[in-house]
Amino acid sequence: MRKCVNWLIFSALGFILAVGAFIFNLWILPMIVDYQVGKTMGLRNGTFVWDMFVETPVPIYLKVYFFNVENPEGIARGEIPRVKEVGPYVYRELRKKHDVTINEENDTVFYHQGTVFSFDAEKSYPLKATDKVVLVNFILHLISQVLESFSYPFSLFNEIVEIGLPLVMSGNSAPTSTYIVKDLLFDGFLITCNKSTNASSLANLFCSSLKHFPNIRILSETEDGNLLGALFRYKNTSYDGLFEVNRGVKEFASIGKIVSVDHKTALNNWKGDFCNKFAGSYDFTLLPPFVTKDSSFKIFSTDICSSAPVVYSGKAEYRGISGLRFKIAPEFMGNTTKYPQNSCYCSGSIGNLTSSGECPPLGTLNLAPCMNIPALVSYPHLLHTSPLYQSLVDGLKPNKTLHETFFDIEPTTGVPLKGYKRFQLNVLAKPSSAIRVLKDTKLALFPILWMEEGAEIGEDQVNILRDQLLKVLHIAEIIKWVLISCGISMAIIGAIIAIWLVRRRVHQHPD
Repeated sequence: MRKCVNWLIFSALGFILAVGAFIFNLWILPMIVDYQVGKTMGLRNGTFVWDMFVETPVPIYLKVYFFNVENPEGIARGEIPRVKEVGPYVYRELRKKHDVTINEENDTVFYHQGTVFSFDAEKSYPLKATDKVVLVNFILHLISQVLESFSYPFSLFNEIVEIGLPLVMSGNSAPTSTYIVKDLLFDGFLITCNKSTNASSLANLFCSSLKHFPNIRILSETEDGNLLGALFRYKNTSYDGLFEVNRGVKEFASIGKIVSVDHKTALNNWKGDFCNKFAGSYDFTLLPPFVTKDSSFKIFSTDICSSAPVVYSGKAEYRGISGLRFKIAPEFMGNTTKYPQNSCYCSGSIGNLTSSGECPPLGTLNLAPCMNIPALVSYPHLLHTSPLYQSLVDGLKPNKTLHETFFDIEPTTGVPLKGYKRFQLNVLAKPSSAIRVLKDTKLALFPILWMEEGAEIGEDQVNILRDQLLKVLHIAEIIKWVLISCGISMAIIGAIIAIWLVRRRVHQHPD
């Protein structure tokens, strides 16, 4: 009888061990994980995580693909535009945070994000930064749309553009224009405004209008009074704003959340709070920890003055580390009928000087309230836009694998393993009564270029992640299942032997 009791005690101990291991897994282990992750990954000055935060050690590359126009003369005669993708022209991004200060009380850190772009000849080969590309004359179309959006007669402005634009921008008065890659992207193409080289009063008036138009990001004034136009020059020469993000020292689950930009928690570019609010969003280089398949969050970008929601799309693996893949949610740039909250993106006014336009086409976002130019951003090759717009340009080949934005995240730490942000810049080309050379232009959502900004963590970062954090969590996971397995085995074995002893005793001593 004593043996039977002993085995029952053994079984009970196994049951207690299994329950204890289950409780450990349910409540205690998550607290240990939170503590270990927070201790390792929180933004504390002097740690390797802090150094990575201040100066990104992972190489980030900007790849630019142009839509070279193959029938420039035909476009002027009203033909459907025919384009061919040319690229990638690859630029290396060096990111470093400046003016970094810590607010211990609020557990936040302030910084300016500085980015320097340099052409990578090796990754771009055989393409060169001095290559020439023939693109839609987006300057002409942008000016045309601005003129037509004025609520008062634009005949005088039409004359200014017709006469002044060819004088200040040689070769830019046709429906298409030839650009040198490096000038178009960063160095700048010249808009001659200096009176000593240009005596036309209309030309000077045209330049004066550009200079006094509200904060056009793609234009900058030179010391001699001329203007430079470049699509990304502003990213190389200025900060996006003073960011304040959560450090995750007091509460690691909040690490990376944007608290404010320039001490503001919302923008005023759009017509409603849904479109303007960005507090609680993340930068794509510092993503949330403890994500699951049910997680959703927003990525904020100053390039579009908005936050894009992202949702889970599947499992991922990178260099042996398991991750979760997140993509831009379908409601972003979605139909306002299906997603009525998007109606606040329908504003198209520039500096309150032009009339608000209609809602942008499906799958696009109007940059007028953000960059003060009526350009449209979309996914590459007009992916997710209406098939009608895809059919108006010959040469587009939308592909989800190549053209969607995604982020692969290590779910416990939130470390971005791999991510690619992909967007396209377009201009709405259409017949214009404001500029005569555009009178025969076919309606088209005309692509200019698309860009991929992406990074993958290196072997050094993978090893640090494995050795200092994931290995500990993996060992804890193994111990948990060993304890549960041992407890269940003890409970079953003890119960079976105890039952066997009772039955044997009954057979040996029948009544």
